[in-house]
Amino acid sequence: MKTELDSQALAFHYEAQFKQAGWTRIDAKADKSLILSVWMLKDKKGKSWQAILTLTKNDSQLSQYSASAIVSQL
Repeated sequence: MKTELDSQALAFHYEAQFKQAGWTRIDAKADKSLILSVWMLKDKKGKSWQAILTLTKNDSQLSQYSASAIVSQL
């Protein structure tokens, strides 16, 4: 994706959406080109879910990132 946001602002944008949907962040790591966060959710039926959100900066293209969210039931 192409955005004018820096990597921290982009991460905050996605993290706010996770929080609004009821997810809880349990871990996060960041360096200059990758932001990774791990999220947990217990649904209305009591099932636990985990999500891993990654945002990777494309160093060869200014303002471009790859975003990925992998969600799995535990």
